[in-house]
Amino acid sequence: MGRGGDTFSLVLMGHSAGAHLAAMLALDDRYLDPSTRSHLKGWIGLAGPYDFLPFKEAYQPVLFGPESHFSDSQPINFVTRDDPPALLLHGTEDDVVGTHNLVNLRERLKEAGVPVDARHLDHIDHGLIVGALARPISDNYPVLSAVLAFLRI
Repeated sequence: MGRGGDTFSLVLMGHSAGAHLAAMLALDDRYLDPSTRSHLKGWIGLAGPYDFLPFKEAYQPVLFGPESHFSDSQPINFVTRDDPPALLLHGTEDDVVGTHNLVNLRERLKEAGVPVDARHLDHIDHGLIVGALARPISDNYPVLSAVLAFLRI
């Protein structure tokens, strides 16, 4: 279900690799049927890799290969003016996914005229950004409140 239980409205959300997948579904038209895509109202990425070439990990070329397809693994390459709004959150203490992923995608979305709310969150690392969605610690970090505001709940 999407916003407010509306079965005709869909918002995607993911953390880390899940944020990459949410971005690919939201930005690359090859992954969602047009009838489903028409219900996509937005997407949320928590500490996502959106622009991570050149690869730095040995498994990445194998996973995203062959080399001629490397650019197809980068959500940033699929941004168009017709994309749904995005909320991008990234912790300033994240040492797993580089902050340039948020910065570069934010700029590309803005250039295309896509509404984007992108925030660097102080004192949050790669794991805490998703952990901060849970009570009782959600009141100590702005993650849940940002997500709920984006969803307008």
